[in-house]
Amino acid sequence: GIGIPKIDQKNIFNRYFRAENALLTEGTGIGLNISKTHIENLGGSINFESTENKGTTFNITIKNLKKEFEVNNVSKEQALNEFTNDVDVIENIDEFSDNQILIVEDNDELRELLVNTLGVYFQIHEATNGKEGLEKASTVYPNLILTDLIMPEMDGLEMSKKIKDDINLNHIPVFMLSVLQNSVQKLESIESGISEYIEKPVDIKLLLAKIINTLKWQKNLQKKYIHDKETDTASLFRNQKDKDFLEKLEVTIIENIQDKDFSVHNLSKSFGMSRTSLYMKLKNLVDLSPQDFMIHTKLSHAKTLLIQGDKSIKEVAYNSGFSNPKYFSTSFKKFYGMSPSNFLDSLQKE
Repeated sequence: GIGIPKIDQKNIFNRYFRAENALLTEGTGIGLNISKTHIENLGGSINFESTENKGTTFNITIKNLKKEFEVNNVSKEQALNEFTNDVDVIENIDEFSDNQILIVEDNDELRELLVNTLGVYFQIHEATNGKEGLEKASTVYPNLILTDLIMPEMDGLEMSKKIKDDINLNHIPVFMLSVLQNSVQKLESIESGISEYIEKPVDIKLLLAKIINTLKWQKNLQKKYIHDKETDTASLFRNQKDKDFLEKLEVTIIENIQDKDFSVHNLSKSFGMSRTSLYMKLKNLVDLSPQDFMIHTKLSHAKTLLIQGDKSIKEVAYNSGFSNPKYFSTSFKKFYGMSPSNFLDSLQKE
């Protein structure tokens, strides 16, 4: 390089400091500070010799940690293998491998443990505090969030409250990890929308079992909603907000059922949501895209009209927002396993 002026040499490891003769070149003044921090964290040291207009030589000394790394890595791998072998007995665990879990934890060691163990079975995202976790949740729309309580910038409780108040995210179950055993604090966690409260130290097997149980519950709701829409699904919902949201969506679709121009864009806009967030929320709740949800709602309305029995199949199709009776019949059979005419025949036999 160009060498460092003697007067500036004592400051070059300070964050954002740049030597006087380097101000006209590109740089931020943080590279040396970061390097020194990392090196010293490893038990090493950094020093330099520099002469202005001649150049600079940096000398770095780092401990040989190869043996410690190998021992530590082997022990972690053995522990992970033992855990994996124990957990394989959980029934149908492989069917949830596409589910995404967001881990929000500021403790690097615990977060690494959770990522490595849960990452064997799920798609994992991670964040180091509630603020970062909230931003990540709004990007990836995970199936479940696992968060610590006490964290910098935004704690787990505040993050959970913000998730609960956000229509785009309030369907996502949140598990809270904490060493605190205060009953008042537990109650506050539950009131903020926490699905499960798990005390530290974390029993990973118990945690995994609870995660699978929650995901199974969600899958049961998805199946029941699609195949048994007319039966009571209230007991399957995690919270009243999920139930109310789906009912409001249905009402909005029915109210606009004769409007041929009413689209997914209009539906998402009427709820103050983006098309992406509506898509992710519906896929999580009932495993339907917004377009399929609209069709399903129209078909459910059509089914009610058929049961009432005062309209022909063609009239029912038009009254349910289908401009093409043939497409209506095809869609009806796809969702209900029988054509509209066969459905009417089955009613007469009853």
